[in-house]
Amino acid sequence: PGDHVIDPFMGSGTTGLAALAAGRRFTGIEADPAYFEIARDRIASFTTGAPMTVAPDLFSERKTHV
Repeated sequence: PGDHVIDPFMGSGTTGLAALAAGRRFTGIEADPAYFEIARDRIASFTTGAPMTVAPDLFSERKTHV
């Protein structure tokens, strides 16, 4: 507990959920916006206990120009 887990290919956030459940801090990085949203919603639901609730200050998104 207290360690920091970094997942550079976060996908749907499974590693983040496991890290938080084990009492660790988590930083996830995901390039695909669709997967980022899935992970954000899953992790927010876990941390707040409310389904699909997002705390905006917990997450950030890198904006890219295509």
